[in-house]
Amino acid sequence: MSYYKEKEDTDDYIQLFEEGEKLYRVGKIGIEEITITSVRKYPHFVYRDDKGHSYFNHSIIRTCFRTLEEAEKEVLRRQNIRKKRDLLKQYELELNEKFNLGDHFTVK
Repeated sequence: MSYYKEKEDTDDYIQLFEEGEKLYRVGKIGIEEITITSVRKYPHFVYRDDKGHSYFNHSIIRTCFRTLEEAEKEVLRRQNIRKKRDLLKQYELELNEKFNLGDHFTVK
């Protein structure tokens, strides 16, 4: 089981990170190092970083990683998903032409 999958099953009521902890956030523009500046418990945990972003457990586990290596693996995974989606779109166009289905699309 991957680290990502293990974190996906995490409950919102378990504290995952501490104040002062450095993480690597994966965004649209790349990887950015952040520091957790505050952790609040409402009944669920809310984390705030030094860049002004707030996260719940279910969102921080998808975007923030403890090591640069984990963040780089996530970037590669996202790139592969994009490539796969592009290939599926191309293949769907070919199948539509082969079966004379015109504008029938499943892959968006």
